[in-house]
Amino acid sequence: MADGASVAVLGASGYAGAIAAMLVHRHPFFELAHVTARSEAGARLDDLHPRTRVPMELEPWDPDVQGHVDAALVCWPHGAAAPAVAALRERGVRVVDLSADFRLRDRGIYEDWYGAHGAPGPPVRSIGRPHASPPGPVGN
Repeated sequence: MADGASVAVLGASGYAGAIAAMLVHRHPFFELAHVTARSEAGARLDDLHPRTRVPMELEPWDPDVQGHVDAALVCWPHGAAAPAVAALRERGVRVVDLSADFRLRDRGIYEDWYGAHGAPGPPVRSIGRPHASPPGPVGN
């Protein structure tokens, strides 16, 4: 797809990453360029998560390989995501981080809850309202 945005999904072997990869793969505007995994690298995503129907091999994370995309979805746990987000942003990649690493603007509050932050410098500005709630009451 020459007209669409190329997207990498880091952490596609986990549930959130697999669903993200499936949504990107099926989207008419996006080209799913890379799916990564740590221990499952080399396996096919549709073998690991058949429901996704994404026929791509999971790659090990390498910013020099997956850093040449228009956008990336980082689906790693908090603490692990920050260095990858920083590496991608240095390369001009637009990043959606599903972890807690950039959810809080105050580094001290982050470290109170999660421990040391893995990215150097101040927290990255988020786009939009990071703590927005859905309208109306939320039930269980």
